Amino acid sequence: MTIRSGILVLAAVTILAQPAATQNYFPLETDLTWTYTDGGTGELVSTSLGPADLGGLTVFELRHVETGSNAQEYHNYWTRDDGGDTWLHGAWNADGFAAIYDPPILYIDTPLALGNTWTTEFGWNGSLYEVTYQVLEEGETTVPLGVLYAYGIGAVEPPALREDRTHDVMGRRLDSGSREASRWYTEDIGEIRGSDGYELVTYSGSTATETASWSGIKALFLP
Repeated sequence: MTIRSGILVLAAVTILAQPAATQNYFPLETDLTWTYTDGGTGELVSTSLGPADLGGLTVFELRHVETGSNAQEYHNYWTRDDGGDTWLHGAWNADGFAAIYDPPILYIDTPLALGNTWTTEFGWNGSLYEVTYQVLEEGETTVPLGVLYAYGIGAVEPPALREDRTHDVMGRRLDSGSREASRWYTEDIGEIRGSDGYELVTYSGSTATETASWSGIKALFLP
């Protein structure tokens, strides 16, 4: 065995021996703030308000305030487990829309990797719906905040919560009638780009600029 291959095997064994690390693509710490712009007059500010009670369940509440031509305020309610899987439990919009999902929507199924697909069944208003998500793209993504390694998730089979499709599952009003197409996530930051055209400008938490991967580790030892 050469020294090079020995180091590579040792690195692999070391990685496999470690417990699965939490992948946090949806930070939920209280008072975190994300500011997005659509490149024009529109701005979206999302804030984590902290724990809230939703029908006896402790969830984290996020508030989203959008300005510009589609001005609105909407909130949604989340939980995340120790591995990073993230569920959406409900949403409401100041225009009167409200939804509680029981069972909730598995919004992020970790680990994220190109091609990963998951189907989640959720309940709303006495009916069951099914939505299939897939990681459609992976790689460096440029937004106003910087160049970040991100995963683009798309709804392969998006649900229609109403026949007129006026709101998405987040509670956001879709004036154009469009459905969720893609959302981009960076580890430890969260969503950096949405299907509504908003891109991340500022984030109040710490900013990670590099995500390690097994392919990157191999590159350190292979010619």
